[in-house]
Amino acid sequence: MIYINRKDDFGNLETVDEFNEGRKYANEMLKEYCLSDPSAYFYLSQRPCKDWREKWVNLNTVSN
Repeated sequence: MIYINRKDDFGNLETVDEFNEGRKYANEMLKEYCLSDPSAYFYLSQRPCKDWREKWVNLNTVSN
């Protein structure tokens, strides 16, 4: 799994997307994110931020 993380000028970090399609597709999407918000720094990561993981744990817990 590949994630796109976003970091702003204030040091706030968030995961904005995840991909199973492979690194090539994730790189294409990374370019789109950079164009859409030039004020932030976007990068590829093998790990999501903590809030992203907690969001999915909570959603899976509610649906079960």
